[in-house]
Amino acid sequence: MSGPERPARRGQRWKVARNLLHDNAAATADRVAGLLLLLYAQHINTIRHLTLGHMPRDGDKLTILPGDRPIVLPAPLDTLIAELIRPV
Repeated sequence: MSGPERPARRGQRWKVARNLLHDNAAATADRVAGLLLLLYAQHINTIRHLTLGHMPRDGDKLTILPGDRPIVLPAPLDTLIAELIRPV
């Protein structure tokens, strides 16, 4: 099995993003990691080291802080991340 031969076409990238947002077949953590990679160009190592401290709330909005500035997460990505960080 080999890796990608070239970058994904724009339409293919959006198709994968839609699947990750709406298809419950994959684990939520995998879906969120894929979306952060696809939509926000975050490196896997950055995603891997995210903690609860990187996901502050700004009023009723969930944000993520992978660098210096927070990113306000749109629905339904905010719902997926809220599901991950919800206390058990």
